[in-house]
Order: sequence, then C-alpha cells, then structure tokens
Amino acid sequence: MLSRFLRARKREVRKLDASSLGVQISSAINAFLSVRGLNSLLKSETAIVMRKEYETFITQAADRIENRETVTAVVYLKGMESYEQFKKIQTDGLLRSSTLGYMATDYLANQVARQLLGQVAGQYEGQMAAANEPRENLYGKGH
Repeated sequence: MLSRFLRARKREVRKLDASSLGVQISSAINAFLSVRGLNSLLKSETAIVMRKEYETFITQAADRIENRETVTAVVYLKGMESYEQFKKIQTDGLLRSSTLGYMATDYLANQVARQLLGQVAGQYEGQMAAANEPRENLYGKGH
C-alpha cells in the first residue's frame, strides 16, 4: 500500500506559477548578493538557470553548466527590461536599502520568472507539435 502511494506521488508533476517562481528567484538574488556581492551580480554573464523540477540558481558560467540535459531554461539578467533600473537602484546605497530596492529586486525576479516559464512552455509546445506531426516519412509514402 505504501509503495503505491509513493509511486503515485513521484509521478506527480510539480506546477509552479510565475508569482511563486518570482519569490524563489528574488530569494536567490538576495542570497547571491549577500555571498558574492553586487559587482558580481551585475556582470553581463550572470544568468538565472532553471532545471527540471523548477530548481533555480544563479551562475556566471551558463555555457559550462554540468548536467546540461536537466536545464530547462536560461535567462540573462542583462536581457531583462527592468535590469537597468534595478542596476541603478542597487548601486545607490540609500535606494538599495529602501523599499524601492526591495521592489526593484522583486520586479526583476518576476520578469525573470515569466521569461523562464515562457521558455519552458515554448519547449513543451515544440515537443507536442513534434509528437503530432504526420508519421508518413517514417515508412515512406503510401505505407
């Protein structure tokens, strides 16, 4: 009985909305800032990576990620619409520690979350379209 319950739970696909993912990314950004600092976060190669099961992390070496097959989406911070505003607010010590600083981080995180989820949805749609293509080419015409 227990094994049946555990198997059913394992097959369950975890779904995440943009809001929940945004909170997760905002937390990752704040942790990265605490550990590596602002200059490191603002480098042009800084990216948010999402793996299967919606695990996210920040890296500056997206092209050298191990287990590349588990990566579902990559978004570079510099490519986000609110990046320049975020950068301006974070580089000002007074603004960074104000409510505006937290809001800028959350806004950037939510933009990244929507972008990541959009990439995942695009991959899923591409897989579904490929699965639904006519199979006549597999056996040749007329079979």
